Amino acid sequence: MWLQSADFSTRDFEASVDEAIEAFSSHDWAREAALAKRLESEGNEACEAGLGLVRADDEFLHICPQGGAATVHWHRRVRVLGFLWTRQQMDTWEGVPLSTIREVIRHYHDGNDAELERLL
Repeated sequence: MWLQSADFSTRDFEASVDEAIEAFSSHDWAREAALAKRLESEGNEACEAGLGLVRADDEFLHICPQGGAATVHWHRRVRVLGFLWTRQQMDTWEGVPLSTIREVIRHYHDGNDAELERLL
């Protein structure tokens, strides 16, 4: 997993699913939002702060809290024409309630994509 700050810096971690949930829950997202606002007011670039998770299948999920909700970006492989080949696709969901993020992280980690999509 990684934590990305509004100033584009990142910190990478090896983490269990419970450690990833704890990292998301305990991170100071309000401070990240304030940093992004300050950077932008100074004319500097800022990015969405967030928690990133990578699975063994090389798909990754980036969860970016914004107030009481989050934007979730899922970079995944999808099948083309049912079975012939796969291609990389990024899906984005906005307004995902923070109250569901623990479940989002757990379903993503467990590879339970159907339940993950249901939550998003």
